Amino acid sequence: MSDFSVRYVETNRGDTLQAIALREFGDSARWTDLIWLNDLVPPFITDDPALAGDRVLLSGDKIALLMSDSGISPGDLQSFGTDVGLDRGGNLVGSDGDFVLTAGFANLKYALLRRLVTEKRTRGFSPEYGCWVGVLRGQKLGAAALTLAEFYVRSSLLEDDRVKEVLSCVATADGDAIQIKAEVKPIDGKDLSLEVLL
Repeated sequence: MSDFSVRYVETNRGDTLQAIALREFGDSARWTDLIWLNDLVPPFITDDPALAGDRVLLSGDKIALLMSDSGISPGDLQSFGTDVGLDRGGNLVGSDGDFVLTAGFANLKYALLRRLVTEKRTRGFSPEYGCWVGVLRGQKLGAAALTLAEFYVRSSLLEDDRVKEVLSCVATADGDAIQIKAEVKPIDGKDLSLEVLL
């Protein structure tokens, strides 16, 4: 199941995706969201039944739109992206024989958490991806180590272009693990809270 919900509206004769985006979102530039969400190919919408098919709508067909209460505000798909859904173990999530997608804030949150739990220099083609906090494993978790953990987490979060500012970051010892609670201000939309045990 997706991390967003949709509603459906009927297309009109002569409609274009730009016209629908303007009518429904107040922004014709969001027509590309409709392509992605409905898995459309050119000519996208047609009045000619001979051109209509699984990925080309016939005028009068319904088109899916993101619901306004889905947590995804205008521009979120472009700002925060879309990716396949993964479970906590990093395995692909499927439903009805297809991959589940995650988008908007849910995608950003998952991407930031994945960045924090990935130790730097462990990904061959992206050695700078991740967070240095893993080097603190096995160390005595006193005040100095926790301050260093906060620095590593802040630095790692700011490496993501979608994060404008780290509003707060607190590291506490939880046995031999480090509990991180952080709040970030994304480049668009509401603040995002993160909590992870490293």
